[in-house]
Amino acid sequence: MVEKYAQDMGEKQKRLFNDFVKICIYATDEEFDALLEMRPVDYGMFKSLSEHLIEMGADTSFFKLHERYPKYAKRYGEEIENETSNITFPKMTAEEEKRMKEELYEKIRKLYGDDAV
Repeated sequence: MVEKYAQDMGEKQKRLFNDFVKICIYATDEEFDALLEMRPVDYGMFKSLSEHLIEMGADTSFFKLHERYPKYAKRYGEEIENETSNITFPKMTAEEEKRMKEELYEKIRKLYGDDAV
C-alpha cells in the first residue's frame, strides 16, 4: 500500500516521508512534541534532538529544526567547531581535494536537485 503512494511522490516528498517514518519510530514523545512545536524547546532539547535526528538519518528535519531556531543552531555549530578545532586532517593533493569536492556536490545534487550547489 505504501509503495503505491511512494510511486506518486516527488523526491522532496519522499525525503519528508522517510523522515516522518523515522521520527515516528525512533523519537521520544518529548522529541516528537518539540518537532511539532507542541512544547517549548530549550537549548538542551535542541541539542539532544539535533543529535538524535542525525543518528536517525532524518536530515530534512534536522535542517528544518536548525532553521526554526537559528540562535540555538549557531551555538550548536560553535560547540562542534570548538570540539573539532584540534583535529588535523591528512594532507591531500589539489586533485584529491577537487575530486572529493565534486563527489560531495554530486551527492548534494542527487538529494536536493541540480540547483542546490
